[in-house]
Amino acid sequence: MFQSELFLIALIELRFVSLFLDDQNFKQINVGIDVDDTLPEYHFGDIHIKLDLFYDQMLLLQFHNNTESLIRFIYSITNAVSLIYNNRPLGRLARFHFFINEIEPLDENILIGDSGDGEIYRQTFKYKYLNRFRSKNAATLAILLTGYNFRYKRNRTDTQGLANVGFIACNRPQDSFLIIEARSFRAAFIMAHEIGHTLNMQHDEDYSIVKFNCGSTYIMSSTTGPATIN
Repeated sequence: MFQSELFLIALIELRFVSLFLDDQNFKQINVGIDVDDTLPEYHFGDIHIKLDLFYDQMLLLQFHNNTESLIRFIYSITNAVSLIYNNRPLGRLARFHFFINEIEPLDENILIGDSGDGEIYRQTFKYKYLNRFRSKNAATLAILLTGYNFRYKRNRTDTQGLANVGFIACNRPQDSFLIIEARSFRAAFIMAHEIGHTLNMQHDEDYSIVKFNCGSTYIMSSTTGPATIN
């Protein structure tokens, strides 16, 4: 197991608290982080992000068909995402509130082989559930957690996650569909990265200004992986 994954597991064990239902019956990820009263002038306030989480049969197989164990894993990685977003430096820009609307299995008719293109899988997922999300009037992300190991055939690179840039910023429900490879706790970093894209964050390497190009150890690096810690 990678060192950063061990750190993440320890962090979850230390900071994981009970989920609770708010007045709208959404499960909120509450990480218990102290709010800094000295917020900067450019603080964006509260950003609420609702999550509809799906898992496929391949991921369930990774957990030996133990649905309860898989659900605990999904809560853990989502809680870790909330920790990432409410810690510095992002915590100095806004307060992020993540709500889990539901966790459900993917429709069994959506099938793809292990050698398939991750983007094709994401598009199939999207067209199956698009009508449900057109009717939602809040920022809701549909995230498919998969047990497949994809290759993105268009540029022959490993696919860990896929998302459209700017969904939440531009309110485009057709772009609210993400796919995350979730075979380990590294999925928390991948999910944080892809949610960053929906918030209109580009890859760090895309910025020509040196001070914004943070290298490969930050969440929005194009090579998000086990060494990503910031």
